[in-house]
Amino acid sequence: MNINMRNDCVLVKRIPLPLATKAGIILPTRAQELPQLALVVAIGPENPENIEYHDMVLVMKFAGTRWERDDGDYYILRINELLAVLQHGSPI
Repeated sequence: MNINMRNDCVLVKRIPLPLATKAGIILPTRAQELPQLALVVAIGPENPENIEYHDMVLVMKFAGTRWERDDGDYYILRINELLAVLQHGSPI
């Protein structure tokens, strides 16, 4: 995908959560939470946080604008809506 983000926006793809609990109970779609872990797919030119392509980030649950595509849902967020950037090799 070739996309140019504007200003301080980032495009992320949320990483899906497991569909079952640790005890093996399968959760119905309504009970599943929106994942907070996401992969950065594109970054705008105003990037004071030095976020890079393919960084893993934590985002607010209901932040961003959803963009539906055939290959999944993407979210457009402002950099200040990112809670944390996970360090490479992080145990999460």
